[in-house]
Amino acid sequence: MIIGAGAVGSTIAWTLAIRESVEEIVLIDQVVPVAKGEVLDMQNAIPLTGLVRIRHGYYEDCTDADCIILTAGRSRHDGESRIDLLEGNRAILLNVLNKLASYYNGCYIFVISNPVDALTYLTAQYFPEYSSKIIGTGTFLDTARLRNHLSEYLKISSEKIEAYVIGEHGKHQIPLWNMVKVNEIPIEEYCQINHIQWDSSVRQEITDKIRLMGQQIISKKGRTQYGISSCVAYLIEQLNEEGKVPVCVSHLIENPQDRRTISLSTPVYMNSNGVIPCPFLSIYGSLDWKELIEALEIYMI
Repeated sequence: MIIGAGAVGSTIAWTLAIRESVEEIVLIDQVVPVAKGEVLDMQNAIPLTGLVRIRHGYYEDCTDADCIILTAGRSRHDGESRIDLLEGNRAILLNVLNKLASYYNGCYIFVISNPVDALTYLTAQYFPEYSSKIIGTGTFLDTARLRNHLSEYLKISSEKIEAYVIGEHGKHQIPLWNMVKVNEIPIEEYCQINHIQWDSSVRQEITDKIRLMGQQIISKKGRTQYGISSCVAYLIEQLNEEGKVPVCVSHLIENPQDRRTISLSTPVYMNSNGVIPCPFLSIYGSLDWKELIEALEIYMI
C-alpha cells in the first residue's frame, strides 16, 4: 500500500513491480486521477516486466495491507533543508494518519516523507501500540551512498563493502568508520594491505559528499527518487526474509544518557514482530548522544 502517488511514490511502485518484491501494489492519492493515471501507465508495462498486480485504491483497502508506505508530502526545493519541510509535511502527515486510523491493521508502516526522522517519530506517537513496526528510511539511503563512494574510492564492488551510517537523515548523520569492512576485513587494514591512503582527510571528504548528496541531486534535477525507491524495495525484501541482514533505519530509540525517546537511525533487524536492535548496539555508548539529541530537538514534535 503506497499513500502518495507523486514522483517518489510512483517510482517506489514501479521499482517494487519490476523487482517483483511484492504480489500486489495499491496506490492511493488525494488527487485520484493522478493515482489512476500512474496505475494505468504501469499496468501497460506489466506484461513485459512481471506478474505484479497494480491498482488504484482508497484508505479502506489498508485493512488488508501487509505494509503501508507513506510518501505524501512536499519535496525539497533547491536551497532548502529537510527541516524546512517540517511544518507543511507534518500537517499533511497528520491528515493522512487521521484517514488511515480506522483501517490500520498493525502492519509495518514505512515513512519516506521528509524530514523523515521527525515524521517517523510523529507516526510512532500516533500509533504507540505498534511503534516497533513504524520505521523511516532514515540513514539507509545515506548508508547506500557511503558504500557507493567507498566503492568508487577503493575501486571495488559495493557488494563487498559493509558500512553503516547512523543518526539523522541530514547533517547530523554519523558514518561508523570503525565498522566499515571490505571483503570482511576492517577498512583501515584493507587500505594498508593495498597501499591506499586512509586518513581523517579522506574520511571527512567522503562524509561531506554523502551529507550533501541529496542537495546536489535536487539542485540538478529538482528531486530524488531512484535511490530512495531502491532502498524501500530492499527493505521490503528483507522484511519478507525475516530480517537476516541488519539495516540502518529510523525508529524510536531511547537516549542512553537521559532516557528520552527520539527517532533516529541505528542498525536493526526487521521481523514480523517489529524491529530488533543489533547486538552490537553497545558501541554507540561512545558517541556524544547529548550533542546529537540537542541538535535534533526540533524533531521532538
